[in-house]
Amino acid sequence: MKKRDIQLLGDVKCFIDGNLAKELYVKDICTEFGLNKNKLQNGFKFLFGQTIHAYIVRQKMQQASEMLRNTNNPVKSIAVDVGCRSSNFHINFKKTFGHTPEQFRKRETA
Repeated sequence: MKKRDIQLLGDVKCFIDGNLAKELYVKDICTEFGLNKNKLQNGFKFLFGQTIHAYIVRQKMQQASEMLRNTNNPVKSIAVDVGCRSSNFHINFKKTFGHTPEQFRKRETA
């Protein structure tokens, strides 16, 4: 992998981290950075060990877990704040942490 590609993929990662509250799509990221889909997805997985989608979901769930620990905001509000639809949020949160957001909050703040 070329040094320029590594830098560009690092920029993609920073872009994702800075835009977690938005719905992020691979095609939009490709357009933003002038990369084709295969190069973006394969390079990201090679450098960071996971797909772009998995990275986005993981980062959103990490952000949500912090909000569940440190705020009293309703779960629906937190889902919106991290850029998720409520049903997807619950599914992804449980896959990531093994508990629903409500169960997680009870365990972490007890």
